[in-house]
Amino acid sequence: MGRHANFLAGAELHVFPARHVDSILINVPDDACSDSAINSTKRMLEAANPINVILDSGGFQLHVGERDGKKISFDESIPLIRNKLEINIAPVHVMEAAAIIRPDIVVGLDFPIKKNRPKRTRTGIYAQAGIQRSLDQRVLRSLEKAMSGCTIFCANPVLRSGPT
Repeated sequence: MGRHANFLAGAELHVFPARHVDSILINVPDDACSDSAINSTKRMLEAANPINVILDSGGFQLHVGERDGKKISFDESIPLIRNKLEINIAPVHVMEAAAIIRPDIVVGLDFPIKKNRPKRTRTGIYAQAGIQRSLDQRVLRSLEKAMSGCTIFCANPVLRSGPT
């Protein structure tokens, strides 16, 4: 059935509950939103030397940001942003962070949909979803070699089924 592991979330370099931590959960908006955040995360992981590292996409941070009235966007053409006023994150940002940090497991961001999106025709929504699915599959395939040795989890059944 597998081995059970408790993951430490919210870890920082100088805040560990013990000298050695077996498993650490990090997330893209907190731990990979800038070069300095990535460097800090890498130093923390090097110091902790965990057996398991999970990189989460940051869906919870999106939820909290939306609840708190932050501007939320999913534009891959601009950098990953997380500050007091806005969050911009796209599936490709998660995979780019994973390629740099090289965790054991990656939880991919799939179909981020804002709660208050403008009304569209059914055709428009499905066309947009089809474009996003195709893009996500290309991103996953293009990073497969860079991510050798990592496991990628994705809740989207279309992506789990493989290329179309």
